[in-house]
Amino acid sequence: MFSTLAVTILIYNLAVNEGSFVYLINDENDQLKPAEPETTIEELTTVKEVTFNETTTRTLSVTNDSALPIVEETFPNTVKFTNFTTEKGTLGAQCEDVTGCEDSLFCIHNTCQCAGEDFWKEDACVHVTKYTINSKCRNSFECSGKLLCLDGICQCSEEFIWNGTNCITKKIFGMQCYSQKECQDDLFCVAGICSCPDTYYLDKNKCVRRKDAKQECSKTEECQPSLSCFRQLCQCPSSDFWNGSICTLRKTFNSTCNSYPECKESLECKEDICQCRETDYWDGSYCVIKKSPGMTCSEQFECRNELHCLDDLCNCPDTEFLEEFKCLPKKVENSVCQTTAECKDTMKCRHGKCKCTDLEYWDSDFEQCFLKKELGGVCSSSIECQENLECDDDDTCVCKSSTYWNGMNCAKKLPSECEDIDSDKDGVYSVYPKGKSYSRRISVYCIMMGEKKWTVIQRRYDGSVDFYRTLPEYTKGFGRVDKEHWLGLENIYRISKDGSHELSVVLEDWGGFKREANYSTFYIGSGSSYSSGIGGYSGNAGNSLGYQSGYTFYTYDRDYNYCANKNTGAWWYRTSGQCCLSNLNGKYNGTGQTGIVWSSFRNYYSLKASTMMIRRK
Repeated sequence: MFSTLAVTILIYNLAVNEGSFVYLINDENDQLKPAEPETTIEELTTVKEVTFNETTTRTLSVTNDSALPIVEETFPNTVKFTNFTTEKGTLGAQCEDVTGCEDSLFCIHNTCQCAGEDFWKEDACVHVTKYTINSKCRNSFECSGKLLCLDGICQCSEEFIWNGTNCITKKIFGMQCYSQKECQDDLFCVAGICSCPDTYYLDKNKCVRRKDAKQECSKTEECQPSLSCFRQLCQCPSSDFWNGSICTLRKTFNSTCNSYPECKESLECKEDICQCRETDYWDGSYCVIKKSPGMTCSEQFECRNELHCLDDLCNCPDTEFLEEFKCLPKKVENSVCQTTAECKDTMKCRHGKCKCTDLEYWDSDFEQCFLKKELGGVCSSSIECQENLECDDDDTCVCKSSTYWNGMNCAKKLPSECEDIDSDKDGVYSVYPKGKSYSRRISVYCIMMGEKKWTVIQRRYDGSVDFYRTLPEYTKGFGRVDKEHWLGLENIYRISKDGSHELSVVLEDWGGFKREANYSTFYIGSGSSYSSGIGGYSGNAGNSLGYQSGYTFYTYDRDYNYCANKNTGAWWYRTSGQCCLSNLNGKYNGTGQTGIVWSSFRNYYSLKASTMMIRRK
């Protein structure tokens, strides 16, 4: 007896009226019975296997001999069922053999098709007589052989030709031909051979039109006749131009033209005429560069633009200069220039401007330079006078205030202070302070600050010089002017006695911090007192010197109020009240009021450095 086995049978690609079935094999009568529920399946794909729960696989074969499925063989043999109803495939349906197709159709390459030259009409394959070339047709099935129904006419496709009985393949390059239509597309029948005409070349078995001028190329064969492949472009020879179809000889001077390439090399097409460029002229054979200034010429057109052919030379007129190929009027005084040639008359280009020479002056009325006038000459302004002369109120050229007439010329007066020194560098200079004569020369240290030139009268910074000295020493001065020093009361008096000087005091503490006290008025009196005149304070050090303005300069050997001895210094001490608020000539690194003191800056703490300097306002 068979044991009870569960069998699943899937039937595909059939329209099964009975649906899909799950059957059990009964071990008593070996009958297959359907299980519940039933499920209808339509148009499934074919699977012809039955799988038992004992993992044994058997092939299923199906027939439609009877109305109900009947088991003809049982496990373990092949299980066979009959009486299933199926639908056969129509035109174009998939099939495995002819039984899967409708009547008149054949299973060809797994597809239901009409056989041979039969064609499908309505619902069946029909055999008719095929039409020949140029016959009317409704579809390609009606046409014989390899003819196709194109635009309702039986004819060969583009890649075939009609040989009288059938469509045959067109001939390839090099094959014999009698007419153009025998050759493949893009080929021509030339001298009985399928080939390319002169304006085409063969590329990958096809005739490709040769390229025109200026189109990219890799070899000359690709270019139109008369063109050459040069630098990967189809080009005419340099003597020719491309007229749109061939290379033509370029046109010469004064010939009519439509575009630049038509003209001979060096010519260009301007106003429909082949002409030289503006920078060139025609010498009878070629365009040559127009001539520069100084070159020989016979005609005006040979010279560069704006030049003139003067005395057989290309040049600008005397009243003009050459700039960017143009002759321009020469420039007047103070005009911006790059070269002297741009300037009018005898002027020179100095520091980027047109200027008269040092011996001349500019007359704006006449717009020219005139020689400067000598001593005693009539003038309207000082610029008309020679060097060191100026025009006075009587309209006469006289020596400047800083010079004097020595019988031959205006000699420069000797400097009385640093303000008169013509230099911009700090250092030691010789000056001649104003006095009864200029015979006494002294050395001073000058600090040059642009337009302000200062004469140092006191400097301390390292304690190398003892400032606790007598009145004669302070009157004459002591120390080296390039180091620590006091210039001398008499020298300070002679420099500042006109009352038009200012004083600047620069202070520095031991921490490197600096302060300034500036006074717009400073002078000292004459005689033995050398009293001070100080006023107009400004700065950031505080006004600790104004307190002593108007007082006598005291030293320890002339000390009526004992302030010089008390403060170990020499200064303009007061005779009443507190001796001083400043004591810059005190003891270096002293204590209290005895040191280098400026009370409004660090109180009575002795400073590291001080500098006193004066200048004419």
